[in-house]
Amino acid sequence: MSRPLDLDAVAQRLLAKHGLPTGRAVVLGRTLRTLPRTELLDGEIVCEQGEPAGTLGILTRGRLEVRINRVSGARALVDGSGTPVAELQAPALFGHMSMIDGAERSATCVALGRAQILSVSADRFRRLVDASGAEAEVFRMLLWACMFDQLAAGTSQIRDLLRTGPLQPTDVTSG
Repeated sequence: MSRPLDLDAVAQRLLAKHGLPTGRAVVLGRTLRTLPRTELLDGEIVCEQGEPAGTLGILTRGRLEVRINRVSGARALVDGSGTPVAELQAPALFGHMSMIDGAERSATCVALGRAQILSVSADRFRRLVDASGAEAEVFRMLLWACMFDQLAAGTSQIRDLLRTGPLQPTDVTSG
């Protein structure tokens, strides 16, 4: 299968990616080593839009494509032809918003090539968020930093849309 992965190094890259001190990477690495690991093949679906949230994922190797499906009424029309809206490169957290707000998955994630993920169950997630101690503290810092980065990216996208103005309808009758 795949070569062994240095989870302390993954933890260090994950913390650095979000501007957090990397001196606590060994603590985060200790948590990562306790999580179930899944190897993914190209095209394998990790989670689907509309599913209930059961886990938070940590992409430790490879890439995932994030797809959004058409929505009809309150339900997504999951037909496998979702529109790609983002690409995640390891290391990355995904699925954390559904774990926090209890909402259904807002997107489908699909492996682009071989990938590896670690899974944090809902029960383990709640324990890490509510607990005291070094492992819980580092996990919460990482979670907050991920959410902050998502908020900052969303704010930047809104700012860009406001600068360019609303989309204008295209007049297909003029030549």
